Amino acid sequence: MLKAVTVTVAYQLAWFATAYGAADGIPGVGIGACNAVILLALFLAHDRLGLLVMVGAFGLYGLVVESLLRASGLVVYMTPGAIAGIAPLWIVSLWMAFGALVPLSMTWLHDRFVLAAIFGATAAPLSYAAAALLDALRLTVPLWRGLLAIALAWAVVLPVALWVDARLSRRR
Repeated sequence: MLKAVTVTVAYQLAWFATAYGAADGIPGVGIGACNAVILLALFLAHDRLGLLVMVGAFGLYGLVVESLLRASGLVVYMTPGAIAGIAPLWIVSLWMAFGALVPLSMTWLHDRFVLAAIFGATAAPLSYAAAALLDALRLTVPLWRGLLAIALAWAVVLPVALWVDARLSRRR
């Protein structure tokens, strides 16, 4: 329980560092904070390889989702990144840090896929809306389109990630 709380609190601090860093044009602050969360999770995890798989998978999925959101014009990042048309590293780092939460903080959602989908579909759009209020990104008008796309992406990824993590933990 203490590991779950520790990693969750660290992630929330990294989220704020990432959002404020992106808003102020210094994304390295958030990237460093996200890396610290991943390192902390690796230190606390029993299955480091499984955790790295989850972090990598979330990084790839986040890169695709955020690049599509950017290309569609649904989300505009205030600190855009080095490669035109590709999601900035700071948002991908945030996805990767979230991936570190799954094996340590979200095991209570194993085999509760509908609840996980609802959680992902509601919490993620709220997180993006908060990031928009902090000026880390902008959701284009009409807002519902971007928020719906975000909700759908997270309604898919969270149950799938929990399913994969449950299978990995049963193998241990």
